[in-house]
Amino acid sequence: MGPSGLDERRHAQGRANAYRVLLASISWLVPPALSAAEAPVFSPSIYLGMLQDSNLFRLPSEDQAEALLGTRDRSVSAVQYGGGLDVVLPVRRQRFDLSLQAIRNEYDEFDYLDHTDLSARARWHWQYGRLWNGELRLRYREHLSPFDEFDQVEKDMRTMYEASFGAVRGLNERWTAGLSAAHGRFEHDFQPRRAQDRSVDTVAVELRRLGLDPRSSVGLRAQSRSVSYPNRVSVDGAQVDNSHMEHELSLDAQWEASAKSSLSGRIGYATVRHDELSDRDFSGQVGLLRYRYRATDRTEMQLAAWRDIDALTVSASSYVVETGVGVRPSWQYSQKLSLAIDLSYLERRYEGDPQQEILGLPTRKDDFEIVEVSLSYSQFDSLLYSLSYRAEDRDSNRAARRYRYDLFTANVRWTF
Repeated sequence: MGPSGLDERRHAQGRANAYRVLLASISWLVPPALSAAEAPVFSPSIYLGMLQDSNLFRLPSEDQAEALLGTRDRSVSAVQYGGGLDVVLPVRRQRFDLSLQAIRNEYDEFDYLDHTDLSARARWHWQYGRLWNGELRLRYREHLSPFDEFDQVEKDMRTMYEASFGAVRGLNERWTAGLSAAHGRFEHDFQPRRAQDRSVDTVAVELRRLGLDPRSSVGLRAQSRSVSYPNRVSVDGAQVDNSHMEHELSLDAQWEASAKSSLSGRIGYATVRHDELSDRDFSGQVGLLRYRYRATDRTEMQLAAWRDIDALTVSASSYVVETGVGVRPSWQYSQKLSLAIDLSYLERRYEGDPQQEILGLPTRKDDFEIVEVSLSYSQFDSLLYSLSYRAEDRDSNRAARRYRYDLFTANVRWTF
């Protein structure tokens, strides 16, 4: 072969290599065609409902209702309407979810309470290689603050912003390690309640061992949470900072005992340390035990017991200690009709309330008895009818915090 033939072969080989590089670049820049399983799903919906609350303002008596409302009737009704959009976008090993909703609430009386509930949630469930996976979540909500801890019959819109990130790495076939971080912010637009505005920053690490059944596992978790209040709480003229740190070390387990029953639980030790009025600090055991039994494919029973600490966003107490038990039977009569009943009893001790130190008051203790019944029926895979009833009876060693109410709701959602 002469020099000219050799040059032609070299030029042809060079052109082929250039084409390969060009095609590789295009395939990298242009997203691959989605399979049917990866096609995005858009689900807009329309919502229409109503509610009847026998004691919306959570007042302890008809006499107080007459003093605050000008009537002894504590019941309030509202019409609800709005819509939403759910989007699911799977891309190869990733999945993106988006949920948007706006619900207008218009009251038959006290129309100054009319408002629009707004909520938005976004989630990216990610995977990297064979060993890494996790989630990135964003959440926003604006809604009417409940009146459980409110002495005034005023409108207060509460806004919540939350972002969280979690990552899990497989160490081998049986062990995983995880890290998570979250930031949340809660704001009130009614000036007297801005002392409850707060921001929460949480960091947690976890080591987990998987069982032979991947649904069973045991894990060790360490968590720290910083709760900051930009505004001080006023107690009898004194200005108190409710900011504090929470730490918890816990062991949790999930056990699939059989095809019909499962048991999960958590036991740990938690501490709360305040920047001011340290007598409110807490140290003690916390935990949760939950049992689920599936008698048949359509019948299920759940039992739960817990003791935990929680920072309520509507209370002057920086945290509460909550102890409770609950039972939840549910029936799936058919693919269209389902019924669930929730019965629970819980006790809250407002250990973080600054009033007990400044005013010398005993620790506030509330007892709750709660009954919830929910019934749903789906039609044509696009219409969902829902009925619910909730009765709550709260007793307290503070007379102003005692109340009872019955709440009925009925709604229909059309997804198309």
